[in-house]
Amino acid sequence: MNLNVESNCLEAVKLLDDVSFSGNQFEELLLEISKVKAPFKQCVIVHISKEASHLAYSFAKFGLSESSDVCFCNSVPSFVVNSLMEDVDVINSQLGII
Repeated sequence: MNLNVESNCLEAVKLLDDVSFSGNQFEELLLEISKVKAPFKQCVIVHISKEASHLAYSFAKFGLSESSDVCFCNSVPSFVVNSLMEDVDVINSQLGII
């Protein structure tokens, strides 16, 4: 099984890519992340622009507003559609597509 992680924090992505984190102030955290990554056949951590991560932000904001677990079955919440449209607009403008 593979694990793909996207982050809009470039510093975090660079830090997680650096295999020589011995002596780093975040060494304990990085060791814990390494343990979590270990069972996966492949783990890819990539940077995405903050402008193109509306959907992730919307899910995080929604999750923080809920006091219990939520499952979406056979429907898509309106915030998902709106966030995807915003992400598509940003990507299209970056690619020069109008």
